[in-house]
Amino acid sequence: MAEYLAEEWMELYATCGAELPERAGIDVITQYVIEKTPNGNIRWFDVVVDGRVVEASLGKNKEADVTITWKYPYDVKMLSGELGPDAAYMQGRIKVEGDHPKWLFTWSEVLHSDEYRAFQAKVHADTDYPD
Repeated sequence: MAEYLAEEWMELYATCGAELPERAGIDVITQYVIEKTPNGNIRWFDVVVDGRVVEASLGKNKEADVTITWKYPYDVKMLSGELGPDAAYMQGRIKVEGDHPKWLFTWSEVLHSDEYRAFQAKVHADTDYPD
C-alpha cells in the first residue's frame, strides 16, 4: 500500500491513470491543493494527455489549467467514490480556479466514465490514508 500523497502514491496514481482509455483532445493539467492533511497542506498536480495520466507529482505546476482546492476529508471521499466532483463543486466543498469549463465539462467526460471509476477504485484500494 502506498501512503496517500507520498511519492510512492504519485507513482501508483500515474501508473493506473496511464491505463485509462485514450480520449483524443482531453488534455488538462490540474493543480491540487489539499488543506489540513495530517502532514499539513500539500500541493500536487497531474498532467492528462488524450484522457490518460502521463504525470503525477508533488509540488506546483506553473502551467496548470485549473487549480482545485479542498480539505483533506473531502479529497479522501472523492477518491473513495463517496463524493462525486459535481456534488463537491455544487456544495462548495471544492474551489475551482482557472479554466472552469475545461475541468467541469471537458475533463468531466473522463470523470464520469466507468473506466475512471475503476481507476479510482484501484488507487483507493492500494492507498493507506494517514490519520
